[in-house]
Amino acid sequence: MLVRLRPRLTTANAVSTLALVLALTGGAYASGLLPKNSVGSAQLRKNSVTKPKIAAGAVDSSKVKNASLTASDFVPGALPAGPPGQKGDPGFASTPTFDYESATVTVPDNSPGATNAKVSCPPGQNVVGGGAFMENAGITSNGILDSYPDGRTGWIADGANISGTGPKSTTVYVMCTTAQTTTP
Repeated sequence: MLVRLRPRLTTANAVSTLALVLALTGGAYASGLLPKNSVGSAQLRKNSVTKPKIAAGAVDSSKVKNASLTASDFVPGALPAGPPGQKGDPGFASTPTFDYESATVTVPDNSPGATNAKVSCPPGQNVVGGGAFMENAGITSNGILDSYPDGRTGWIADGANISGTGPKSTTVYVMCTTAQTTTP
């Protein structure tokens, strides 16, 4: 048998066989050198121990540092509910309603000053916006000079007409809602 083996026995075969033997027995040899419980967190690389590498039941409450877990570490429903909080401010009685009002005034031709137009929200509603429009204002000095809220409940617009073509119709608009106000 040695005669048959000798032509196939080469240095490469001998080295690869020795490497295989060392690889297979090296872990067992190294584990025999280490004392029990000598490998701990100081010897482990960060994130090297993952959930699939931990045996079922290996970690229990005696192995978890107190106050180190947060609510996100638990499955939903695993933690008991806390005590009820304080009662909050009341919300809206119902869905807010929106309203749109308008008023039209006539701005006389060649008036020496601005003509004021005003429209108000219905009772119980507050202004959320507004605007104004003058018919055929053109590019002359005709048009809306100012447009602004009138407190919390209306809208004012000032218009001027120096066209020499007759009076102009000006409409002021207000948008209102039942939403509660938050500023004085």
